[in-house]
Amino acid sequence: MSPGAKLRKLLEGDRIVVGGGAHDALSARIVEQAGYPMCVVTGAGVSMCRGYPDVGLVTMEEMVRNARYIAEAIEIPIVVDADNGYGNAINARRTVRGQTSSSGAKAAVGHTSGSGSKRRRNV
Repeated sequence: MSPGAKLRKLLEGDRIVVGGGAHDALSARIVEQAGYPMCVVTGAGVSMCRGYPDVGLVTMEEMVRNARYIAEAIEIPIVVDADNGYGNAINARRTVRGQTSSSGAKAAVGHTSGSGSKRRRNV
């Protein structure tokens, strides 16, 4: 079963699905071994494990590469934070395609109206 099919099957159920958070392949393996049905990769977690604040310093390419490493390490589905899509609508489309084609991960694109709102949301 493909990663997308696994995720759809999980989300089609009647129960709330709780995923374990990971920022790299090692933490994703721990999430899987702990029994979570899916892995959630946040931009904040990936940024912080690299020593950066969560202010958009990690690039789309870095997140795609990281999702690929995670997907190669685990069998459960992955949902990856795609931040605000890294730009305009065309960039968001490119981001989603990059995440899904390289790792089978699903990208979650959010909206923030500037860095100030992002800082407040994550404090």
